Amino acid sequence: MSALTVFADNNPAAPLRQCNDHADIARELDAVGVRFEQWEASQPITPGDSQEKVIDAYRADIDRLIAEQG
Repeated sequence: MSALTVFADNNPAAPLRQCNDHADIARELDAVGVRFEQWEASQPITPGDSQEKVIDAYRADIDRLIAEQG
C-alpha cells in the first residue's frame, strides 16, 4: 500500500491533500515531474533474499525503464 500526503511549506501541520489510490498518487506526483509506478515481482521474494534475486524478480520492469529512460 502506498500513501501520499502533501503539505504546504509555510504550514507543515495541515495537510493539503492525502491520497491512498495509486492513480491519484501518480497524478499528484506527475504534476511535479515525478514518475510513480507499482511493480509486481515475477517470482516470490522474501526478506533476506539476495540483491540478485530481487533484481531478477523485477527484471522486466527494470529493463523497460532502462529502455525508456536510458
